[in-house]
Amino acid sequence: MNDALSLREHMLFSEAVEDRHRRTDLTYIEKKVKDQLDRVIVELNGSESGSLSRLASRYVRLDQAIKVMGKKKDELNAKIKGEVEDLFAAEDIVLTRVIDTVSFTMTVSKKSKSPDKVQVDYESIAKELAKLIPEDLQSKVEEITDAYTKIIPQADKSPALSVKAKVTEGVVGDAINKITAIIGKLIKKVTAWATKFDVRLGALEKLVK
Repeated sequence: MNDALSLREHMLFSEAVEDRHRRTDLTYIEKKVKDQLDRVIVELNGSESGSLSRLASRYVRLDQAIKVMGKKKDELNAKIKGEVEDLFAAEDIVLTRVIDTVSFTMTVSKKSKSPDKVQVDYESIAKELAKLIPEDLQSKVEEITDAYTKIIPQADKSPALSVKAKVTEGVVGDAINKITAIIGKLIKKVTAWATKFDVRLGALEKLVK
């Protein structure tokens, strides 16, 4: 199946986007930056607010998990490489090193130097060469430049999404600490009650015996 949109599909998609308007049942607030309209804000309530809040919550949890897992992966990567270096001689760094364990095969690639990248600033070269051309020919230089200049249209960037919880991390942390403290007190009370119960139960057992 071809993922590219046909001309007809593209036209239908464009028309659908153009036909989309702001909803009349919602209030929109426009913000300007340097006298230019830059941002539009809409505040949701009720079921729509709850639905999007749940999606945003899932997004934030997933984003945090990915960041944590990415950090853990980098730490583990560095640790494994360190363990590998301890198993081989220093000169083995130019070789592909393979470690076989009972359960895994780990391969660390050989160290290689990336070739230097040669970058030529053709635009600056052309400007410097243009200065060497007599003034009466400068107009010709501009004509040639325009003739060989192309404007290549680029695809529009997909709008970026940013999700931030309105409850600050400090408040969340305080709430967690309070809940932890309450649970701790409850555990102590249950433990104390259980101890007293064991003492009474022991006393009763002695009477029965």
